[in-house]
Amino acid sequence: MKHIKLFENFIGESAEDKLIKLFTDQTGIKTWDKVKLEGEKGTWTVVRLWSSAASGGMNDGLSIELTQGSSREHFKAMEDNGELTSFGKNIKKK
Repeated sequence: MKHIKLFENFIGESAEDKLIKLFTDQTGIKTWDKVKLEGEKGTWTVVRLWSSAASGGMNDGLSIELTQGSSREHFKAMEDNGELTSFGKNIKKK
């Protein structure tokens, strides 16, 4: 029987946890960190990292929720295969 490599990598850990850990390892960014967005003024706070597909949703990859004052934004930060999106590459920890 052939095993799908992706699922082998996730044994004992949820797909969402794995993506969050990978994102944090690659960027140094985790929940409640202050970040800067390329081309934007001011700092944003990371309030949530999640994978909606891991909990039955339709969107793939890892999403990030940022707040600045009363503004709240959601972006796709990482693909399911662990590749950072262009947004994920342009976000920097302050």
